[in-house]
Amino acid sequence: MTRVPILMYHSVTDTPNDDTKPHAVRPSDLAEQLAYLKESGFTPLTLGDLVAALNKNNGRSMPDKPIVVTFDDGYADFHSHALPLLDRYNFPATVFLTSGWVSDAGKEAAGRPLDDMLSWGQAREAAQTGIEIGGHSHSHPQLDQLRIEDLRQELRRNKGLLEEKIGAPVATMAYPYGYSSARVRREVRKAGYFAACAVSNTIAADRHDMLAIPPVDGRQGHDHQHVQARRRRHRRTSHLPARAHPHQGVRGRAQDEVRAAAGARKCLGSGRGSSPICATRCSGRATR
Repeated sequence: MTRVPILMYHSVTDTPNDDTKPHAVRPSDLAEQLAYLKESGFTPLTLGDLVAALNKNNGRSMPDKPIVVTFDDGYADFHSHALPLLDRYNFPATVFLTSGWVSDAGKEAAGRPLDDMLSWGQAREAAQTGIEIGGHSHSHPQLDQLRIEDLRQELRRNKGLLEEKIGAPVATMAYPYGYSSARVRREVRKAGYFAACAVSNTIAADRHDMLAIPPVDGRQGHDHQHVQARRRRHRRTSHLPARAHPHQGVRGRAQDEVRAAAGARKCLGSGRGSSPICATRCSGRATR
């Protein structure tokens, strides 16, 4: 059985606001984590690359030590802080973008962005450097709580806008908050996605449903109470475990967290909190 850690990140900044603080990672910690992964011989893949390798598409094969790095939501600091680090270490990554949160979404704006977000131009620039752009809904609702018509609109509007603005096919996505259901996964497939990340503290394997791949939180200090509060606020229940995040922590701790995640699909993140979260997506950051 092939086991692949998928790390989940969100905001990358030294100065998060109150909303993003629970799932933010410092640039210095991300740099340390990427350096550790490179030095340890991991081969980074996008989520699309991972699925292609698992399915042996076009003769693709799985490298000896594969790993997937993902970023949720599309924060502006991905462009200013994460992208230069990914370029430095030659790491491709997948950004799951909420189309209604894009800074210049205009009349398509929807939902409540938590901080400054990527513009369409920045997202296109990232895609041109080899970053995979995936879907993350249009307004960032909990998809398993929506009526079927609203669910279809969230999925198809997001995919359509991403493909129009980025100029490339979009075939992967991550569920907002990591939650899905059999009904949601059916609609995701109908919308044209071939793989989707949920959230749970397990390692993605070739036996996993490609529409419920688990990621690991790269931000170890992800605040569990923050996630529970969001769940209560939306009065929803989780059908899948949370994705895992690498947390940012004191020097040395970030590396330990990435090592644990890379070896056992564990949560990674920032050391601002204390309890890690798990994700069922391709490895990445924790719950948002």
